[in-house]
Amino acid sequence: MRHTRRNKPIPRDRGLRPPSISPRSARRLALALLWAGTFVGLAYGLHRLDAFAAEAADGAPWTPQFPNVPGTIPDWIPIEVADAVGLCEGGALCAMSINDPLLCEAIGTAVRSSPWVAKVERVTKQPGAVNIYATFRTFLTFVVYKGKGYLVDEEGYRLPREETESRLPAYEMILLEGVQEPPPPYGQAWEGEAVKGGLQLVKLLQNDCPPGPRAFIKAVDVSNYGGRKNPRDGWLSIRTVHARTKIQWGYPPGEEYLTEASAQKKLAYIQLAFSRYGEFPDGKIFDVRDRRDLQVSNAP
Repeated sequence: MRHTRRNKPIPRDRGLRPPSISPRSARRLALALLWAGTFVGLAYGLHRLDAFAAEAADGAPWTPQFPNVPGTIPDWIPIEVADAVGLCEGGALCAMSINDPLLCEAIGTAVRSSPWVAKVERVTKQPGAVNIYATFRTFLTFVVYKGKGYLVDEEGYRLPREETESRLPAYEMILLEGVQEPPPPYGQAWEGEAVKGGLQLVKLLQNDCPPGPRAFIKAVDVSNYGGRKNPRDGWLSIRTVHARTKIQWGYPPGEEYLTEASAQKKLAYIQLAFSRYGEFPDGKIFDVRDRRDLQVSNAP
């Protein structure tokens, strides 16, 4: 006889039941969820606030500043540099955001490219301003070459000014003449020992020559530097307002090596000649190289 299996009833589902929780635990859970929501909302709000502040600062104006410019540098030189490199209103650099991480580097590179700037030490930012710490060159005189004057500093670095020779007297500078080497590009030094030696004398005369004779001095001539024209004449000579009158100076200041009078003694001879004659009369040659006395002769 065949036995049949009895159908067993399907058991009730014993899983998927909600866990039981006490009222106290429920309150703690609700409080934790509330605090978590608060912190999330606060973090989101701060994030949006930072973004808003950054967006506002991106469009905020800022000012370029040169905080360490000495009083010997004319005010117009930093202004000219700022305008030339795009730091003035409407310039390319002014359009950059003060929050741009490349701003300081871009400004330093641009300012460093100016012929007026010898060195850029650093560029820093502060709220509403960018500080540019730079060393500026200042002009000494014009070097005359083939009918034009080229502005240079005391070391011979060429600066952004050129004038025709006929306009140079208006600047009331002691010019440098007789230079054989051509002018360099802007921001580079003029080649040749003659230029260096001549500029030393120009600087000495402009700073230390008494005002009486200084008014009659027109230029320093380096055409005989090294004795290339006449070994018996001075390497450097001084041209006066009279075409046939000159002062035989000799070696550059500080390079006399006991063979010539010192630079200060030569200045004293110049003052002596001016006092003796009341000026530098036309047709006279004043030789200040002798260590014993001033030598005066007639021009050929």
